[in-house]
Amino acid sequence: MDANLLGRVHHCQCGRDHAVLTKRVEIGRHILPELPQWMLQDGLTGDVFLVADERTWEAAGRQVYQILTGAGRNVRYHILRGEELHADSRCIGEVMVAMEPVADVIVAVGTGTINDLSRFCAHRLGIPYLIVATAPSMDGFASSVTPVIRDHFKITYPGIHPTQVIGDLEVLCQSPLPMMAAGFGDILGKRVALVDWALGQTMTGEFYCPTIAGMMEEALQACLAVAPQLPSRSPEAVGGLMNALALSGIAMQMMGNSRPASGAEHHISHFLEMRDMARGRPSTYHGDKVGVASLLALRVYEKFFAGNPPAQGKVLAGEELVAALQKAYGPAFDGIMQESGSYLNLPSDWEDWKAHVIENWARYQKTAAAFPALRAAGAQALRAAHGPVTPQDMGYSRGDIADAMRYARFIRGGRPTILTVAAQWGCLDGIVEEILDEVF
Repeated sequence: MDANLLGRVHHCQCGRDHAVLTKRVEIGRHILPELPQWMLQDGLTGDVFLVADERTWEAAGRQVYQILTGAGRNVRYHILRGEELHADSRCIGEVMVAMEPVADVIVAVGTGTINDLSRFCAHRLGIPYLIVATAPSMDGFASSVTPVIRDHFKITYPGIHPTQVIGDLEVLCQSPLPMMAAGFGDILGKRVALVDWALGQTMTGEFYCPTIAGMMEEALQACLAVAPQLPSRSPEAVGGLMNALALSGIAMQMMGNSRPASGAEHHISHFLEMRDMARGRPSTYHGDKVGVASLLALRVYEKFFAGNPPAQGKVLAGEELVAALQKAYGPAFDGIMQESGSYLNLPSDWEDWKAHVIENWARYQKTAAAFPALRAAGAQALRAAHGPVTPQDMGYSRGDIADAMRYARFIRGGRPTILTVAAQWGCLDGIVEEILDEVF
C-alpha cells in the first residue's frame, strides 16, 4: 500500500477531489505489539471498546486486549456469540447496548460482519474505529459504506472510514484457507464490476474515474499474481491478497460508494444471501458467492457480446414483472420495491442508451473475448484454495441461480450492469437458460 494514498485529499485528473481519510494501513509480520503506539500517533486516545466474535477473539482479540491493557489503555470488550452472525439490527443493537457508556474509539477484531457492525456503530455514535483483520476474506476493510440487513433486505448505509487497517501476517496466515479463497473471490469480482462501471458510463454518461478504476485493476492483477501460492499460506501471497483487499476498500472510499468494486456479481451474491436468510439456512462466505457469481457474470458478457448486436426482444414489465419479483424476493420484496421500484420500466431514453452500446460494441466484444481465460484461471485458483466454483458447491439449485441472474439487477437498481443491459434488450432470459444448461 502506497502510504501517499492515505490521510489526504487527492485532486484527480478526472476533475474531482477524492478524500482518503484512513490514516494507516499496516500489513506485516509481528506488528500487533505496535498497535498502542500507532493509535496514539493517529489520535486514537481515550477509552477503547473492542468488538469480536468467538472465533476472532481466539484468533487475535484476546491478544489485542492484552496488548492494549498492557500499554495502560482502559479497554472493555464484547464478544458476539453464535454461528450465524450478520450486520443486522439485532447485532447492531447488541453492540450499542454493550458499549454503554460510549467509548472513545472502537477496535474491531475480525472480518466482514465485525467490521460492518463496528463501522455502523462508530458512524452513529460519532467516534473513530479501527479494524484488526483476522482473515483476508473480503474487500470492505477500508470502505466507508456499510451493508446492513433490515427486514430481510440488504441496504447500504453511510458509514465511516476506519482510521487504521491492521493486518498481522502471523494471524492472517493461520486463517482458514476457505476464507482466503473468499477473499480471492471478492477480488475476482472486480473484473465484472469494472466493466459494468465502464458500461454504465458508456450508456448513461455516469461518472467514471480512470484513476480509481486503475487502482481496482492494480488490486485485481496483484491478486491474480499471488493466487497460485495461497494454498501454501506463504506470507508473501497472503500479504499480497490482504493488500489487494485493502486497496479495493481505499478505492471505494475515494469514490464515496461501492460502484468501482461492486457490479452484477455482487448483486447476485446479495440476492442469494437474502434468499438464504428467508429460508433460514446458513450462508456461505460473501466472497464465495461473489467468486462464483463472477464466473457466471463473465459468461453473460461472453454470450451477450458474442456476435452482432441482437434484435430488441420482449421485456418483462408491469404487473407481470411485479409478480415475478414478489415470488423471487419473498419477504425482501417490500425492500426491493422501496429501493428500486422506480426502475421497473424501461427508461425513456433506453433507445439512446442502446445506441451508445452499439457504437462501442467492438470494444466490449474485445474485452469479453478475454473472459474465457480469466474464468478458467479464476476457477482453478478458487478450487486450489478450497473455495466453491459452482453454485452446487454452495448448495444452490438451478431455480435459485435463475432467479438471482434474472432479478438481482433490481438491487442498486440505479447502477446499470450487464444484467440490466441484457434484460432491457430482451435477451437475458435466453442467455441465463444457456448458462444454466452449462452449469447444471
